[in-house]
Amino acid sequence: MRMKFNSDRAFNQLMSQGIVATIRSNTFYERDMVVRITRHGKMVGRGVIIDVVPNTRENREKYLNISGFRSIEEWEKEAKRLHKGKLPDSIIIVGLLGILERT
Repeated sequence: MRMKFNSDRAFNQLMSQGIVATIRSNTFYERDMVVRITRHGKMVGRGVIIDVVPNTRENREKYLNISGFRSIEEWEKEAKRLHKGKLPDSIIIVGLLGILERT
């Protein structure tokens, strides 16, 4: 399974801290699933889904500190930009398993 990162902030959070909370429409992500992390069409690493929670205001407050964003409003704005103006239904917590070596 592939997980594409188009948001600079979310991607940088994952790469620098090893964990990210990302707002997504969850149609297939499940806890403990291993995913290929991709950026600009290239695989850059592997991650694991730590948790999948409903995208509620309470959960956005809870996970803001690992989202890569400074505020809930900033996080929501980016999620809507990436999802055609709609706020997706889930927050996916992803842990970084490893980064591919660059050649």
